[in-house]
Amino acid sequence: EYQSMPTQNLQDLFFNFFKGLVDVFKNTEREFYMKNLMAVLVSCLALVACNPFKVSDPSDPRFDPMQFKFSDYRGTGQLPDVLRTIFPPGTKKEFVDKVLVNSGRAKINQASGKLAEGYQNYWVYIMPKRWKNIKAPNAIFITYDKNNNIVAATMTGMELFDYRNGEQNDG
Repeated sequence: EYQSMPTQNLQDLFFNFFKGLVDVFKNTEREFYMKNLMAVLVSCLALVACNPFKVSDPSDPRFDPMQFKFSDYRGTGQLPDVLRTIFPPGTKKEFVDKVLVNSGRAKINQASGKLAEGYQNYWVYIMPKRWKNIKAPNAIFITYDKNNNIVAATMTGMELFDYRNGEQNDG
């Protein structure tokens, strides 16, 4: 279930914005004008900061993966389904890197040692520390084939899917 700003708050914000504009034009006193101008500016900044029009549901046709942020989702309840939708098996590594590293601000490392034993193209995406959901996993592990297409994905302790043996094993 995806969270969005309640429409009542949005309606109140727009009502106050336009009321302030009307009041500015009705009263020419400088102090009143400045106070209302500040209210209008604060309302505009609040609207921009909240970004109530951002679509975070990846099944929505208006969803833009390049706007992905981990903070848009509430941990293990939403993130696995979101990742399965954005990155189905066969997704190119270049796209995954753009979304998780460039947009989501994850750190990326190629796994080595015991962690990557048996895998040639195994990458770890470490979620940003400022992601506030402490109960959520902190890393995404993705295995790519020789053509850099996803064949398996796991979040810390939770399998998303695994196609390494040529058959589906969804987590």
